[in-house]
Amino acid sequence: VGNNLANVLITIKSPVSIDENGQKQVRAHQKFLFKELAIFPDYQPAAIIERTGNSAISYDTVIGKNNIKFIIAKKNKFTTAVLTRGLTINEDSIYRASKAKSSFTYYSSLANFRLINFDLYEPDSAKGISDSGYYHLNTNIKLTPLIPQSFTVELEGNTTAGKFGMATNFLYQHLNIFGGAEILDLKFKVELNNQEPGVAVSNSYFSETEYGINSTIRFPNLLMPFSSKSFYLKYKDYFS
Repeated sequence: VGNNLANVLITIKSPVSIDENGQKQVRAHQKFLFKELAIFPDYQPAAIIERTGNSAISYDTVIGKNNIKFIIAKKNKFTTAVLTRGLTINEDSIYRASKAKSSFTYYSSLANFRLINFDLYEPDSAKGISDSGYYHLNTNIKLTPLIPQSFTVELEGNTTAGKFGMATNFLYQHLNIFGGAEILDLKFKVELNNQEPGVAVSNSYFSETEYGINSTIRFPNLLMPFSSKSFYLKYKDYFS
């Protein structure tokens, strides 16, 4: 509070276990390696399937680069490139929470998924420890896409010099339009105004009609003639 300062000392002790003779044994902190990695780009949680009344989805397994498994449904439309471009988790790399957080941030930045879950779990004991003494940690990345197409209508009112006007906006959005998490936005606008001087229109309060259309496509990465994954990972802080 105010200009008061305090020193904080944090002490991390080694874990202690009790052996079969009742003696305390000091153990080293467990270190983990990322091992098996699976990405579900079209994952549907059981709760959503039950609520919507849809049938359960059948998945196929495809092995990609760096031994990454893609657990995909037939309707999956995401390319493997966009699913791995910002992935900082690699097989046999030491576990760091920052790696999982960075990967989560990347998937969130795509704005194509309503749910993003990272399930980390230890495999069975027979496969759970490497020769170097590291424990293994498998990762399932479960991505639930948003509805790919949406349509919105907006109504606006305005006034100019005491004259009232109105406008209608028709907004259309298409997610993942080319398979690389691109976002297409289309906006159609119709505006009716009553301004002086204006062109008289019989049996109409409005003297002016305006039409407009605007379209944008947002790409999640720079368009390059070469692979952009290494470029993205090197400069990812500037993309966020």
